[in-house]
Amino acid sequence: MYEPDFKALLAALDNLPADRLAQVHRFYADAAAAVAAKIEERRARERIEREARARFDALATVPHRYRELLAGGATADHAVDAIARELGSPRETILYHLDRHRRATARAARAERDRLIASLARRGWSNAEIAAQVQLSPSTVARIVAGAIRTAQLAPAKAARAAATARAARGSSRSPAGGRSTHQRRP
Repeated sequence: MYEPDFKALLAALDNLPADRLAQVHRFYADAAAAVAAKIEERRARERIEREARARFDALATVPHRYRELLAGGATADHAVDAIARELGSPRETILYHLDRHRRATARAARAERDRLIASLARRGWSNAEIAAQVQLSPSTVARIVAGAIRTAQLAPAKAARAAATARAARGSSRSPAGGRSTHQRRP
């Protein structure tokens, strides 16, 4: 690592004319100010990021806090207003996060329901039997089962494409059908 020889540097500075010494002083003062500005800029950016993370973490608690306030007897509007005041956020932000949570919860519930329907269909239940079990219309059940079948049919095709890509990457020119084209023409 480089270590400056300060005695030699000071001796050299003593021999500089006053105007050149002033230039060197200005150069180092400007450099020090630039470094200080960069440090301050980084500190400000880190502070903003910390505050943003804290706001995000606080907003993540909105659905839980909303349920707490409702359980305590607050109306929906009063609960939203109270949370907005607590977090110092606009009411619209609180409503947005509540709606986002509601949608995510509904999506998860739908996915679980669709897995149950697909499982019952694999066991041989009819659409009418499944519809009665999960309290949906038979046409809705039929749509969900068709989607599950479509997904199940796509999975082997994706696996075949991945295997073909892997073979091509290894340099093998042999196709999975023994040299025949696997492409099927549509009627």
